[in-house]
Amino acid sequence: MELRSPLHGTYEAAGAKFVSWQGSLMPEVFSSIAEECAAVRRAAGVVDRSARAFLTATGADHVDFLHRMLSNEVRQLEPGQGNYSTLLTTQGHLVADLYVWRMEDHVLLETHGSRTDKLRETLEKYVIADDVVLEDQSNQLTALAVEGPAADGVLQAAGAQTLPGKEFNHTWLRLGGETPVHVVRVSQTGGAGYELIFLTEYAQNVWDALVAARGKVPWKPVGLSALNVLRTEAGMPWYGLDLTETTLPPEAGLDTRAISYTKGCYLGQEIIERIRSRGHVNRKLTG
Repeated sequence: MELRSPLHGTYEAAGAKFVSWQGSLMPEVFSSIAEECAAVRRAAGVVDRSARAFLTATGADHVDFLHRMLSNEVRQLEPGQGNYSTLLTTQGHLVADLYVWRMEDHVLLETHGSRTDKLRETLEKYVIADDVVLEDQSNQLTALAVEGPAADGVLQAAGAQTLPGKEFNHTWLRLGGETPVHVVRVSQTGGAGYELIFLTEYAQNVWDALVAARGKVPWKPVGLSALNVLRTEAGMPWYGLDLTETTLPPEAGLDTRAISYTKGCYLGQEIIERIRSRGHVNRKLTG
């Protein structure tokens, strides 16, 4: 059965057309691809991110464990910071690309919904003597993205007092005066942008707060087709299209964003380091 956004009915009322995408029924287009792309590049657009999956890592050893598993830094992240990372096989192939959000008492891992089980299974296979607990929070959490040069203005008009300033920084705030939202500074289109992560039950409240902000800072709802155009222009790969289980991170340009060459050992590190020392891969994704 296909997963549906908690805002599916709201999207229907807004005139959205839908498409099946890797196990989820997603809004494909609201007005036109050209109009939605223009809104993001010139002003602001709001994008459904309900096809994302969320895992929490807790336990006394969860930071050290993830640091040994993932290709980017974990230990040096402070609460309120994050990064883009990968989990690899010992042969350097991609298990999943993911975001790492460091919280006060846990780490939140965000990946595509189609990779949830594989990500968790692979990590749990290496939990031996470590005090680490991984829990799937995908049914409890969902997300929207606000993209474009006016994204700051949209969120401020919706009630955001202080927004995270650096890429991958994140904070809790309230939209519409009362709805708690975890706001991350990260773009899915190569420009300015934020992701809003919140409890599924708050989805309509978050949407209503953004709609109320439209009177001050106009924005358009943006479907999957326009998002695909925008992220392709920016050279930002998607799992299932550009990334597969045979992909080496440097082939998709992930080495510039998702790989630390100074952190020490992690799964697949030997292969990635060998590619760097030899200086090239045979193919490379670009925008």
